Amino acid sequence: MKFQDKLRRMYACSTAVNWVGNKSFATAWDECPYGSWLLFLIGRLRDANCLSNKIWFKADLALHDLNTNLSPPDRIRSVIALSTVQKAVTKYKN
Repeated sequence: MKFQDKLRRMYACSTAVNWVGNKSFATAWDECPYGSWLLFLIGRLRDANCLSNKIWFKADLALHDLNTNLSPPDRIRSVIALSTVQKAVTKYKN
């Protein structure tokens, strides 16, 4: 199954699905322009080890989104989401 099809099954937004096109998971991850898309994907991954290894790699994109693309209420929700992920990763690793 193509990664794009997997995104559809996860109910990813049509903009993200269209952007992925024929990209592999690895290529899409490396080239993703939005941290919020990565957070969506991470939230649906079943492999917690993947979560702990990849979340911080693209945290800079998520923080960039917080400062430029989101309204103030969405920034607050995103900060809470990032904090929750950080706590979960820390708990998983310990």
